[in-house]
Amino acid sequence: MSIKVMIIDEQAEFRSLLMHHITSHWPDAIISAYDPTSAGHLPDEFSGAGNDLILLGDRHGEDRDGIEVLKRFVGKSGFPPVVYFGSEEDEAVATKLAPDARFMRNNINHKKLVVRLSDVLSSRRQVASTQSLFVGDMRTGIHPLIKGYRFIRKLGATEHSGVYLAERESAKLLLVLKVLRQLEGRD
Repeated sequence: MSIKVMIIDEQAEFRSLLMHHITSHWPDAIISAYDPTSAGHLPDEFSGAGNDLILLGDRHGEDRDGIEVLKRFVGKSGFPPVVYFGSEEDEAVATKLAPDARFMRNNINHKKLVVRLSDVLSSRRQVASTQSLFVGDMRTGIHPLIKGYRFIRKLGATEHSGVYLAERESAKLLLVLKVLRQLEGRD
């Protein structure tokens, strides 16, 4: 299944750069690029429906700034994840608004961007975060997230491991994974 991404920024080169980052990792991604200066600002009723991610740049013309748009988006329930691309000047305010992720517009690292976007997409699918290779826990029902594999269901578990049905994303191949759990304080 293809991810659907909407990129909103007035600068065509920046939208193209983000498109390149997305399509080099997710070649089948469906991307819509939106220029708020030529197409007009999105209405207050805009819900982001149909998108898996909203990539929001900080440039929206002279009459509106990215922080104002970010504030409108993050406050809406059911709105897709918002990833904000800002500057050092708006970093403190953007942090307080708590978008799903944020980056400095002039300093985007491809690997970091792809990893963070994958995290955001996975967390919205109610999968555990990628703070460690195995974050599964039988008591909480959190499942492992291993790069390149999509969790389908838990087949079994012991104190030391979990067995999962998963799909290898690159080949759309179903397989069974046994994931060992590292227990704290034991050698």
